[in-house]
Amino acid sequence: MIIFRTYLRLIQKHAPIIVSYLAIFVVLAFIIGGGRETEDQDLYESAPLDLAIALDGSDNALADEFSVWLVGMGHRVSITSMTEMEAREAIFNEMFDAVFIFQEDLIPLAVIDWSSTSGYRARSFADTYFRYREVLGEENINALNALLNESVAVTLLKMAEKGGDRDTGVAFMSSLAYIVLLVSTTVVPLISQSFTEPALHARSQLSPYPARARTLEMLLGSALLVFGAAVLLFLVTLPMILPFFQGAQLFRVGVNYVLFVGAVFGLSYVFCGFLRNRLAITAISTVLSLGMAFVSGAFVPQPMLGKTALALSKVFPLYYFIHANRFSASWEAMAPDLLIQLGFGLFFLFLALLLSRLGSRSRCSLFA
Repeated sequence: MIIFRTYLRLIQKHAPIIVSYLAIFVVLAFIIGGGRETEDQDLYESAPLDLAIALDGSDNALADEFSVWLVGMGHRVSITSMTEMEAREAIFNEMFDAVFIFQEDLIPLAVIDWSSTSGYRARSFADTYFRYREVLGEENINALNALLNESVAVTLLKMAEKGGDRDTGVAFMSSLAYIVLLVSTTVVPLISQSFTEPALHARSQLSPYPARARTLEMLLGSALLVFGAAVLLFLVTLPMILPFFQGAQLFRVGVNYVLFVGAVFGLSYVFCGFLRNRLAITAISTVLSLGMAFVSGAFVPQPMLGKTALALSKVFPLYYFIHANRFSASWEAMAPDLLIQLGFGLFFLFLALLLSRLGSRSRCSLFA
C-alpha cells in the first residue's frame, strides 16, 4: 500500500488548502444564517407570470373574464391558438410559465411545468379563481373579485413563509456543494500532479505490484479525500439544515448530495487528465467552481436568474443538485434531477477513462 500511504501523506501536506476552504464555508454559512432576510412576499408579489390563453378560434366569455382578472393581477397574458402538444412544447421551451387551453365554456386545461415554481403558482391561481367562481356564480362578479384578491394575498403570504424556510435550507446546501466542488477539483488534481514529480514517480514505478493495483490505490485515496471532505462538511452543515429538512425529506436531500459528490469525483478525475500545471489547476478550478455556482443558483436563487443563465447552467450538475433540493418534498419531483446527476457522474468517469487511455502521460492514468 505504498501509493495509498503516500497519498495520505500528500493529503496532510495539502490540509491547509482544505482548512481554508472550510473557513470559507463557515463564513458563507454565517452570512446565510444571519443575513438571509429577503422579503419573500414582495418577491412573489412583484414577479409577474408569462401566461397564454389558448382558444379554439371562437369567442369565449369565460376566457375573456379570466384573462382580464390575470391582467388586473399584474401578469402578462397572450391570447393565442394552440393544441395541447404545442402548449407543452411552448412550456418546455420556456416561452410561457403556463398555458390555459379553453374549449367552449368549460374549465380550461392548465399546461405547466410542475418542477417550476412559476408553473405551480399559475396553476394555484387558476384553481382558486374557478373554484370561487363556481361557488359565487358569474352574477356576483364584485364579490368574486374581492374574495379572490383576499384569497390570493393569503396564498402569497403562505408561499412566502414556506418558500423562505425552504430557500434558506437550499442556500445552505448550495454553499456546501460549492465548497465540495472547489475542494475536489483543486486538491485531487494537485495531489495527482505530485506523483509526476521525479522522486515520487520513480518510487511508484518501482513499487512491487502491478500498475492496476497502483491505480486502485490512487482511486481509493481520491475517493477518501472527496467523500471524506463531503461527509465532514455535511456534518458541519447538519445542525443548520435540520430546521428546514427533516425525516424523509432529509434522507432525499442526502441521496441527492451523494449523487452530486459522485459527479464531482468524476469531474475531478477529468481535470487530472489534462491539467499538468499547479497554477493552472488552482486557477481553472477556482474560476470554474465560482462560475458554475453563480449560473446554477448557488448564490442567487434559481427563480431570480434569467433564462439565459438557467439555460447555460443546465450543462452543469450543480444546477440539478440545487433544483432537486428545491423540490425535495417528493421522490417524483426529484427523480429527473437525480438521474441526470447520476448520468453526469458516469459520463465524467467514462471521459476520465478515455483521457487516461489516450494520454500515457496522464497523472491519473488508469493504465499507467
